[in-house]
Amino acid sequence: MKRNAFTLAETLITLAIVGVVAILTLPNLIDGYKKNVYVGQLQRTYNMISNGAAQALVDEDAATLKDTYLGRESSNADDNAFDFLRTYFKVTRTCSSIGDGTCTETTYKSLKGQTFNLRSTTGGGYRCAVIHTGAAICLRTYTLYHFGGHPFISVIVDVNGKKKPNRAGRDLFAMRIKNDGTIGDLSGDYSEDGDCNTRSDTGYDSGCLGRIINDGWKMDY
Repeated sequence: MKRNAFTLAETLITLAIVGVVAILTLPNLIDGYKKNVYVGQLQRTYNMISNGAAQALVDEDAATLKDTYLGRESSNADDNAFDFLRTYFKVTRTCSSIGDGTCTETTYKSLKGQTFNLRSTTGGGYRCAVIHTGAAICLRTYTLYHFGGHPFISVIVDVNGKKKPNRAGRDLFAMRIKNDGTIGDLSGDYSEDGDCNTRSDTGYDSGCLGRIINDGWKMDY
């Protein structure tokens, strides 16, 4: 007689196998989904910063950012960062200091799990704002006139503000707005930044932005 149905034992075995496979693969699926979310948030914030820098050059009719108000030295020059943030972003909150627990968290972890204090590690001097997407953007403009050979604006971004995981290379990234308005990794040019895993113990300046861009906006580490 031809059997056309599974026995109870076969069904239970099949369900057990499916359950084991699900247990083994689910963490990887969740991790991959989270990485895609972080990268999407990073790319969106990156594009807004790039557009803001480009528009600042147009509005100031300047060839370089050093020729704009961002490059003018004053007694409190980093307040120019507030002007930039308020002009080109939908700001919901401003903070006078990085890592004070208002716009960003105070402590973060590297990819290797080392805890560091964001304010002390960056040296402070940043002006921060939370924008409508929930991202925290912190700028330090004095490097435009203190680094004459290669002036830039230092930028620290937490793509989801104070929300977890609060980890360099996941939701915390460092970049620079170059004098011509283009964006680069704070550690250097993209071609030098394929080693964010090995450099991640240095804290916020992990070099992971360049790696993500080089890999086609993917977090493959």
